[in-house]
Amino acid sequence: SFHFYRNSSIMAEQASAAKIDPNDVTNDEIRRKYSESGRIVNLALTGIIKMCVPGSSVLDLCKFGDSVVHQSLENIYKEQVKGKPISKGLAFPTSLSVNHCIANNSPMESDIRAQPPIAKGDMVKIEIGCHIDGYIALAAHTITVGGNYSAESPCKGKEADVVLACYKAAVLAALSLKPNQTNSKIAEMVNEVANVYGVSVVSGTKMHQMKRFVINGSKTIVPCKEDPKAENCTFEEKEEMFFYKQIE
Repeated sequence: SFHFYRNSSIMAEQASAAKIDPNDVTNDEIRRKYSESGRIVNLALTGIIKMCVPGSSVLDLCKFGDSVVHQSLENIYKEQVKGKPISKGLAFPTSLSVNHCIANNSPMESDIRAQPPIAKGDMVKIEIGCHIDGYIALAAHTITVGGNYSAESPCKGKEADVVLACYKAAVLAALSLKPNQTNSKIAEMVNEVANVYGVSVVSGTKMHQMKRFVINGSKTIVPCKEDPKAENCTFEEKEEMFFYKQIE
């Protein structure tokens, strides 16, 4: 988080020079930076998914994802603003969380012994984030290693229920994020989807507002009924949210 806030002085200078709202997502240049960040995280995510096979190393896959982001950023937005380079890099380190590990598993070299190789049938949650000039794009995906599911051989049972519930809850939440919508209403919708599929929202997971250089903003959605309630808020036009949920 320190990385995002330490650039606040640069952010203020650049915004002042351009006389634009640094969080106005309708601005063409801001949209381009978001779009390019999104392209890069999707590129990294696609590569990680392909390499996530039985016997692969969580540490190696995390290092690979980070390297894709860094290499992709090397030759873009190289110009300077008032003699200062445009900040760019990882907004969230590549994270691979296996089975019962919920999220944020981005191991160091010293953790390798505690990270067994990925095995067939493991459910892996992948997360990665990139930013250009503080405009953050995050991507996440869940896969079953070696599943090889198809229309002829679909995923079934509880595994299918939990994946479908999470996907449909995310789509519903995104479509419901409109001006004057409340966080409590969206949390209620997510729980209704979970109830239909007979699954539960994992405690501790939240959906956060995002701003320039800020990955966890003040407005949050807390869908798990067991967790302390989020402060009531209403969403406004041009705001950005990161929908992150875990369902079990």
